[in-house]
Amino acid sequence: MLSKKIKVLIISVLMLCTSLMAGGDCNKTATGKVPLNDLGAGFYQGFVGGLFPGGLNTPPAPHDSAGRALALAIQPLDANGQIDVVNGDIVLVTIGMSNTSRESDVFIPLANSDPVKNPKVKIVNGALGGHDAKMAADINNDYWQFVQDQIAAAGFTNAQVQAAWVKQATGGPKDPFPAEAVELQGYLEQIARNLKFYFPNLKIAYYSSRIYAGYATSNLNPEPHAYESGFSVKWMIDKQINGDPNLNYDPAKGPVVAPYLTWGAYLWADGLTPRSDGLIWECADLQDDGTHPSESGKAKVAELLLNFFRTNPAAAPWYLNNGTVPVELINFEAGIQNFDVVLRWATASETNNLGFDIERKSGHAPFQKIAFVPGNGSTSAQSFYEYRDSALPPGFYSYRLKQIDTNGDVSFSSDVTVQINAPQGFSLEPNYPNPFRHSTTFVFKLAEPSFVSLRIYNLLGQEVARLVSQDLDAGLHQVRWEVNHQPKNLTPGIYFVILRHRGPDGMERPIGKRKLLFLD
Repeated sequence: MLSKKIKVLIISVLMLCTSLMAGGDCNKTATGKVPLNDLGAGFYQGFVGGLFPGGLNTPPAPHDSAGRALALAIQPLDANGQIDVVNGDIVLVTIGMSNTSRESDVFIPLANSDPVKNPKVKIVNGALGGHDAKMAADINNDYWQFVQDQIAAAGFTNAQVQAAWVKQATGGPKDPFPAEAVELQGYLEQIARNLKFYFPNLKIAYYSSRIYAGYATSNLNPEPHAYESGFSVKWMIDKQINGDPNLNYDPAKGPVVAPYLTWGAYLWADGLTPRSDGLIWECADLQDDGTHPSESGKAKVAELLLNFFRTNPAAAPWYLNNGTVPVELINFEAGIQNFDVVLRWATASETNNLGFDIERKSGHAPFQKIAFVPGNGSTSAQSFYEYRDSALPPGFYSYRLKQIDTNGDVSFSSDVTVQINAPQGFSLEPNYPNPFRHSTTFVFKLAEPSFVSLRIYNLLGQEVARLVSQDLDAGLHQVRWEVNHQPKNLTPGIYFVILRHRGPDGMERPIGKRKLLFLD
């Protein structure tokens, strides 16, 4: 017989071991890889990022318009697939392996309790553990009978299925990138065709990639394969956008063999490194194999999905109870003017729109709010907005809009990224206004970091103001001179401003000189 102390010790050791195993290998907190939506026009092993072609996170205009039209065409159907807005239903089926099944188990009750969800939308968990992408790509695999049985058990028919959320992966991937991702892409394409075969009224399939698998302790689906599965989804969607007949969804272009394909919620983030929208994957978000989500991990996926279906223009029209997107953003773009970033966006309509927080980040730093632009409340007319982010140093900058409803609900736009290049030389630009009465602004460009001085002199060559005397980064700089704030009482007249920089030899040399006219 074991003594009580020994039993307590054994139990303590077991509890410690369980704690250490929770989440898998908790030391692998990041891989250094950049999520596709943050990678944008950057490259991973020679392949461009972004969720859609060209490194963008928004679909090309024709594909975007087609998705919106199909979303509007999704209407409640009866058991025979005929429109019945009174007694019919819209069935969304989830397709995938064990992760998808577990995440669906949390998402479905969350969506069913969502006050803005269309009550006609019925969600069926058609994901099944142990059935990976290779199995689901086989049209005769017993997986497809399971999916149909789940739909029937919920009281619906194949003819009522009009949307699908798909999240799949290959079990035990071994090949290096891009071979493994290309193989998964082929499976995902065949799954799309299988979906259209079994569910002829299916209009849209929303694909997601894997969550973070850096904590994995098995070869079931570890990194970098979980990350690289995002390229499989991206390339498949790109292929449909480019008109591949084997993924055609448009009857005007030939036989329809697949649903319209687009992204669902993009789920991957690099462990504890915050994604641009703040998403991270903690060790506690995974079970002890580091692959399957824990309760908190499943909840994260469910929340991401809920926000997606509420706000995506190719999903919200049928998901929301009123059939409209609260704020329908139809474009968001960024351009460069000198060293200013000019953001422009437009909305097709707005409902209870308080306004937009403008958020900016540089590199892999988190987004920070830089401004707020008021919205137009509720309007059915198009609205146009513009914001100028001025005098930024050279570098890459990403922007997004955080749209805020009057009730506090928020949604985010896709990101836009711009690059500001360093000036080709040093210069002092004309100040404005000139002549001036109370203040004027000086603008100067630095081709490289440098110590600079900006000083004001009178006609006798006497210094009357020293506006800058410090090290500055390369780029465009603006300095405002408030004449009334000078300690000396300056009389109206002619003055000069001289900009100098310190060279490698420590000597200060003039960059430019401008004549100023101070009026009474």
